[in-house]
Amino acid sequence: HRHLTFPHPTFPLDRRSEFVTYEQIFSIMSPKGAPKQDIVTRDYTIHLSKRIHKIQFKNRAPRAIKEIRAFAQKAMQTEDVRVDSALNKYVWKCGIKNVPTRVRVRLSRKRNEDEDAK
Repeated sequence: HRHLTFPHPTFPLDRRSEFVTYEQIFSIMSPKGAPKQDIVTRDYTIHLSKRIHKIQFKNRAPRAIKEIRAFAQKAMQTEDVRVDSALNKYVWKCGIKNVPTRVRVRLSRKRNEDEDAK
């Protein structure tokens, strides 16, 4: 067998300029403490069964709502998450212990109009 060395002879050296550098990535990213101001809407499928696996029956639906909230906080990078009443009813429709396996959600990050809000 053959050992490959880097840069490989068939690897075009001028293609390296097409890759994104660390400086470009950090210039795009906003500072950690700065609030995100742009309005974003994305669709996600949240796999609830892996998040409530080995959770006691009487805690499953409440835990699913908490996991949805945590997923939204992580995906949208915001602390203020509001769960729609239709989503809450969908999670609870089969009772406290029979939570849906997956749930398809649309997450929207909106601009905070109140200046004094946290």
